[in-house]
Amino acid sequence: MEAKRGSITFFATYRPPLALDIFSLPADPNATRKDEIHLTDGISYNYNGQAISPQALRTILRHSQLASSSKPLKRSDIDSGHLTGLVFVSKRDNNLETLHIALRFNRDDDDDDDNDDDDDDNDGTCDYDDDNDNDDDDHCGDDDDDDYSYDDDHNDYDNDDDDEKEEEEEEEGEDNPCPTAVQVYSFVDVYGTFSGVRMEDSGCIAGGYTVGNGTVDLYLVYASTMEPIEDRLQPWTAIYKTNLRTGETERLTPQGVSDLSPSVSPSGKKVAMASFERKGWQGENEHLHTDIYVMHIRNPHVERRRVIRKGGWPTWGSDNIIFFHRKKEGFWGVFRADISNGKTRVTHRVTPIGIDAMTPAAINDTEVAVATIRKKSKFDEDRVAAQYRHIEIFDITAPRQESIEITRNTRPKTDHYNPFVIDHYNK
Repeated sequence: MEAKRGSITFFATYRPPLALDIFSLPADPNATRKDEIHLTDGISYNYNGQAISPQALRTILRHSQLASSSKPLKRSDIDSGHLTGLVFVSKRDNNLETLHIALRFNRDDDDDDDNDDDDDDNDGTCDYDDDNDNDDDDHCGDDDDDDYSYDDDHNDYDNDDDDEKEEEEEEEGEDNPCPTAVQVYSFVDVYGTFSGVRMEDSGCIAGGYTVGNGTVDLYLVYASTMEPIEDRLQPWTAIYKTNLRTGETERLTPQGVSDLSPSVSPSGKKVAMASFERKGWQGENEHLHTDIYVMHIRNPHVERRRVIRKGGWPTWGSDNIIFFHRKKEGFWGVFRADISNGKTRVTHRVTPIGIDAMTPAAINDTEVAVATIRKKSKFDEDRVAAQYRHIEIFDITAPRQESIEITRNTRPKTDHYNPFVIDHYNK
């Protein structure tokens, strides 16, 4: 039989040469590299993190695998800020993108340092992912004492003399004992959720609010492909919630619908997400044609409604304010919408036209952290600082859409992605 020759066409995303990981910086334009905090154990590719509230962390620690940890875990450590938690995506298990929990232990002797960077005392930091090409995933946050975190590959090509001197000073200090220890656990190992081939993303904490004389259980809300695909050439990501007390998992997305990028409101009652509902996937791979829907955490199928057309990556500034990104007039921008009256028809552009701004993380109802690219570049071009992706904070009350730059001063030639907020709320 004569062989037939042809071509196979496929799409692949860029995998950075250095491992992507999660770091935090104070929300201070004068912050330096010495202010960076590494939030994971540095193993594999880690990104798309969210802080675990103290209340949720206390619930998680009751589970047997964590209770039998080699390092004693005490409630008093959580209350004092010596033990903090992070849920994030990692590729460490069979190269699958799945959820993990990081427990970060601060050294006791740090308490004696007047300049202590205790997680509960920082003036704010911005979390982000570096070198993650997906611009339609998620985030949560709101408080005056915020930390901003991000994912970073620390692939810094800036060879200025000052940077070289700073790097030498950092290397000289590497013999000092690490002020923290991090233990990482697979979410599926702790809670026994679906362990087959799947992708998981955008974990965030919901629930914990009062109804009558009782308190609603706490949940981890996340996107997953755990259920098999129903239709060819259609996405099958859906939103799920896992009860942090019982381990019970429930699908929140209606059958036959695909959702992604969940975000929980500050009250813990509502979930916003980007959805393909009513339209399906049309083959787009960079600019996903999604709308934003909101549903109630306890009655997702009854109280689900579209609130914003043409938007992705929602994040709550308050229970009535949503920031999101969309591509308009040739540039990605971050917008703000008031959904207090239901579906909104008026949105306000927060970031200026002429730059790309994406993956917002709300700080409150007027401030939002975003990833920006201020100057477009070609793939084979030797980029300048403005062509790298950096984390900035925009405030709608500021004149002329001015921003606070977070990462450009510390690592000008490193890409930073997907900010999130550590706000130390007592939930």
